[in-house]
Amino acid sequence: MDEKLRRKMEILVGKNQDYYIPKFEVFEKTGNAISWNWSAFAFGIFWMVYRKMYLFSFLALVLISVINILETYINISHFLDFLLSVWLWVGFGLFGNYLYYIHVKNKIQEISKAFPDEKEQEIILAKEGGISWTAVFLFIFVFIIVSGFLQSYSNKEF
Repeated sequence: MDEKLRRKMEILVGKNQDYYIPKFEVFEKTGNAISWNWSAFAFGIFWMVYRKMYLFSFLALVLISVINILETYINISHFLDFLLSVWLWVGFGLFGNYLYYIHVKNKIQEISKAFPDEKEQEIILAKEGGISWTAVFLFIFVFIIVSGFLQSYSNKEF
């Protein structure tokens, strides 16, 4: 990884760059997408929102919703439901760092195209990157509302 890209990644990642940047370098060198992340495993979508990976968190939420809807309509056993949940959380743990790497690279490319000036890029990277507790709390609020609505709807259907 060249020094310029590394610097942009450090700016965009912000907090815990000492953890993420070496992982990103391994991805660059090996192409291997597997790297364990305990935070991604434990907090899943909430970790993605915290890291401002809004597209990936939305896609994960859609996937979880589809699985929940299928479970409701197909009447999947509790054991299979448990296995699907474990599979999903382990997937977050195994591939969370790589998803974040993809997010960071895409965001850097997007900002570099939109803002040709290097100094301006650094300012935008710092603003767009990092973490967001506000987004996490907002997401939790919306998640509770949507879950309640879906639960209410599914109770009326059956």
